[in-house]
Amino acid sequence: MSVAGFGKEFRLLNKSDFNYLKTESKTLSTKWLRIYFKPSKNSDGNSRIGLAVSKKVGNAVKRNIVKRVIRETFRNSPYRTTGLDILFIASPNIFKFEKDIDKARENVRGAVEYVLRKSGKSNND
Repeated sequence: MSVAGFGKEFRLLNKSDFNYLKTESKTLSTKWLRIYFKPSKNSDGNSRIGLAVSKKVGNAVKRNIVKRVIRETFRNSPYRTTGLDILFIASPNIFKFEKDIDKARENVRGAVEYVLRKSGKSNND
């Protein structure tokens, strides 16, 4: 898999992974996202992410935009090898306050970068 890929080793895949994150995990919230994170139960050193984007966010196009931006930002960040499990939950307000899709993308990207900085240890630490 290429460096920019998003293989299964970077995804939370089953119910037990999501339940693991819901107990005793740390949380961060922004206007656009809430995240739960804690050290991964896998020992491979990769961070894994899960996405929860409800229908309240908007139609399928808008929900997919949010998921695409979160995955892209995570893929390009140095936090993909910090060994964290991270669950991103998108706020329904993303497109209610921002009618411009490009502006909404930038808001989501900024929120993801913020929570990754706050939740993870950079590779330089």
